[in-house]
Amino acid sequence: MELNEPAGPFVRVRPGRKRPRAVEGSCFRVLTLNALAIRRATAANFPVVPAKSLHTPSRLSRLEHEVLAAGAAFVALQDIDSYESVWSPALKRMGYDVAVARRDDDAAIW
Repeated sequence: MELNEPAGPFVRVRPGRKRPRAVEGSCFRVLTLNALAIRRATAANFPVVPAKSLHTPSRLSRLEHEVLAAGAAFVALQDIDSYESVWSPALKRMGYDVAVARRDDDAAIW
């Protein structure tokens, strides 16, 4: 099977944003990450994890760093809550367009 490459880049980058380095060549990188919903990141659920590792601002900062460090053209996050208040603005700040798919059987986005 022969694949035809599109004439332009695979990823649309907003004006004024730097193009992700993964798009520079002829391939692209995809990052998939289980972000662990904020409401699940509790000492009761993870008794052996240090409390500072479950602290929401610290954890979200580390996750944002991981997303940026990956240099991915596409990012798929699972098990996230606080999409509108946390993840959508964060991904937009990083230069990504965002879309969401919700599961009916859980409040978190998978």
